[in-house]
Amino acid sequence: MLTFYEYIKESIIGIYELSEKDRKLLIQLDEDFNDVIMLCRKTHNLMDIDNIDEEWEKFKKFYDMGLEYVPTIKYHNEIKTKENRVLDKLRSLRECFMNFDCFLSKYYIELINEQIELITHTENTLDHIYKPIFQPKTSFELYQKALDLIKKYPFDEDIPDRDIDGKQAAKDIEEYIDKHGYKWKVILNPNMLPRMGVSADGKFLVNPERYFSKEDIESLKSHEVDGHVARRYYGLKTGLHLFQHGLPGRLVLDEGLAIWNSLNKTDNPKPNIMFNILFKFILTYHLNDMTFNELIKFGQSVAPNYELRKIFKCVLRLKKDCVDLHQLGGRNICSSYFRGLEIVNKLSDQERDDILKYNIGPDQMGDLPQIKKFLELNKFESLI
Repeated sequence: MLTFYEYIKESIIGIYELSEKDRKLLIQLDEDFNDVIMLCRKTHNLMDIDNIDEEWEKFKKFYDMGLEYVPTIKYHNEIKTKENRVLDKLRSLRECFMNFDCFLSKYYIELINEQIELITHTENTLDHIYKPIFQPKTSFELYQKALDLIKKYPFDEDIPDRDIDGKQAAKDIEEYIDKHGYKWKVILNPNMLPRMGVSADGKFLVNPERYFSKEDIESLKSHEVDGHVARRYYGLKTGLHLFQHGLPGRLVLDEGLAIWNSLNKTDNPKPNIMFNILFKFILTYHLNDMTFNELIKFGQSVAPNYELRKIFKCVLRLKKDCVDLHQLGGRNICSSYFRGLEIVNKLSDQERDDILKYNIGPDQMGDLPQIKKFLELNKFESLI
């Protein structure tokens, strides 16, 4: 039984049991939220590139002649620049949440605003500077730390043979997913830049044209399945799609936990984990002050023994949302790995379990007791 003071305090912060009418309304709005987020991914979020190999050959030809070349990307799923339907749906849904007195409304609104910003930016191809969206530029102090650490973790060329093809790797991952009961579907996707990836809608993507070592696969099980798949699975278990997609800033803890798993939950972590996250972080820091070719050259100075093709693909991944790669900037998603690991390293086992189960971002760690209380009081049925 709550005291009067506790009742007033919980009412002020919005932690109370919803009426049946409001509970049904939240479930419906959450379904609408899921529908529009999935629609955004199909119509506006850039994922796959069709002409990586072709553009690499052009870049290398110019590079060998001492000249510069900036790739032109052909997207597998093009942005629909004249499509207003998604924006209309997002704005309408935002208004619904703004008029809904619910503790979780603020999170939905922030996520919807992120999508609106992303879409309105990508539709305005006249912009000359791409504004990073999801995470602000990191601190200079953390950048300096990364520069120091990469000397301790340089690229190791002595790596195990990658003699397992993508199709076999997909089978191994599928068995691991099934063993945990996560119900994610493994799909082969030759157009993706990374070797593996996880989507929020129950798909585990594997590039069938890439190769893996035994150490790669074991580490990727901890990273992709125990990290990314598990967070989305437990998000669905809450009964709300909000936690399936994750709260604002989720990606930082998502990647931080996945990297932590890769380093601490396998007997033989794959080599170059720390190098890879530090290298991407360092390049990301310069997205707004270096051109495509300047980033390539800077990458070579940071990691002289790293293959040029790998540096090219890394920079392409960082800048692929720019539409025109002559633009400065890029979406600094890849900075999340190192920033997230810095946070997750300092957490207790209980805190790591909490961020696994509730798919929150760093800014909501202080909100977690209220989030748990809200879910406990309102008992939503699992979506899985």
